[in-house]
Amino acid sequence: MNDKLFLLVTCLNNQQVKVARSYLNAFASRGNEHTLLCRLFNAILKNPYQTSKYYSELVYGKVNEGAIVRLSSRLHYKLLDTLLIDINVSRMFESADHNMAMVVIVRKMLLQFYILRVTAQGRKVGTPLLIKALRISEKYEFYSVRLEILNLLKGQSTAIGGRSTYKNWDSAIKEATDTYAAYLRAFDWYNKYQELHGYQGNLTPEQHIQFLKKAVEGLTSDYLQYQSPTVKYFLGYMETALYEQQGNFETAILKCKENLELLNRYESVKTQARISNQYSNIAIMEFQMGRLSEALKYNTLSIDVSLKNSPDMQYKLIQRAEILYHLGSFNSAMEIIDDLFNSVVGLSELLKAKAEVLKACLHFAAGQFKEAAILVGQKFVLSSDKAGWELFVRIFRVMIFTELHKKEEAETAFENLLRYLQRNKNKYEVPGRTKLIVKIFGELIKTGLDFSNINEPTMKKILHLNSDPEYMWRYGTAELIPIDLWLESKLRKKRGPKPGQKKKSNA
Repeated sequence: MNDKLFLLVTCLNNQQVKVARSYLNAFASRGNEHTLLCRLFNAILKNPYQTSKYYSELVYGKVNEGAIVRLSSRLHYKLLDTLLIDINVSRMFESADHNMAMVVIVRKMLLQFYILRVTAQGRKVGTPLLIKALRISEKYEFYSVRLEILNLLKGQSTAIGGRSTYKNWDSAIKEATDTYAAYLRAFDWYNKYQELHGYQGNLTPEQHIQFLKKAVEGLTSDYLQYQSPTVKYFLGYMETALYEQQGNFETAILKCKENLELLNRYESVKTQARISNQYSNIAIMEFQMGRLSEALKYNTLSIDVSLKNSPDMQYKLIQRAEILYHLGSFNSAMEIIDDLFNSVVGLSELLKAKAEVLKACLHFAAGQFKEAAILVGQKFVLSSDKAGWELFVRIFRVMIFTELHKKEEAETAFENLLRYLQRNKNKYEVPGRTKLIVKIFGELIKTGLDFSNINEPTMKKILHLNSDPEYMWRYGTAELIPIDLWLESKLRKKRGPKPGQKKKSNA
């Protein structure tokens, strides 16, 4: 049997299945083969990935493996044809895949022209289709289609008034070719930047910034010359990343808002995914600045235009739960996490791990330390964020055992933390704040976690976490619980007045 056929049938959505079934049934009266195609399609829908013998007996009433293999091949191509039926293309608009739907429409016009152009009368009908397709391709920046159409029109051109029109077509083709090259360079900058996320832990902040500056310079030059909305979009994307990397969040947010205006102005760049990502980026930066209400507002906007149940939507829901957690809306945050676990199929292991850690923090904040201990006792898949979430979880275990008055388990957890740091010391740079926290915990372990017996140097280190801007806790980091605040709360219980200032949010 044709494995490609099984894969195709199982990937069809309900609407596409209905269209395919109607298409096959419409031709069933024309001959036995079409009836057999319907039978095979329905059999695969009901029980995919069976043997040729199985389907042969259902379709023919006997074993005829050669015939069923040939029939499956024909069915495969018939089903591919149904995807181009107008009703399926129209549904692409409904699913917010507007640009891809326009690609299909333009390509269909081209195919219709190729069929019609074999006769002089056909060319008269087909040429207006080409011109219409050219206008659409210009509007949506479909440069490869645009170049194909320009060359077809050039081939059909004739001398007007005794003068050749080739020169005009050549000029249009050169302009489209050059703009297409700039368009592809813009995607190349974006793809290179996405690749950086796989190994940026090995890049210094300065190297990261230098890459972004180079990208902005190249994209700026291309945009000034070719005025492509796509180039402008990726320029805004890189400028946002540059300002964010430099810690200039206010300007980065303004760039995101400029990109939102661009997306709403030009159909060639407007997609729901891009709009959603701009809102999400603003939410992230508002969150990092401690403006939690604004972060929640833009997170809501990003979710509203995200594809339901997509990995992107799942990420934004975890983001929402984290913001609500910091706002003190513990029940709402827990509800989101529980809904994700109960209703979402295919939640990534990394997102699942982060959701479990956040859930443990919610239990911890509610004083439910045993429940938190159970959750962080799991082995989490946090390898792609070793220097962040992985380290926090290991420190968090020490905190939980301290709250449970399990000194031996706390000491063991701390020793495991030290071994982990030693194993990975050459793989990534541990933040200065984390290094200082580890030193403080080491000194606490020596006192048997007796907060009434902390010496002055240790006290100064704790105060340093809260007073030195370089070491202060920040929203949006993997440190979901401000560890200095937790240390200070333990000191207040043992020693009275709280050292340092409480963190504030302008939520």
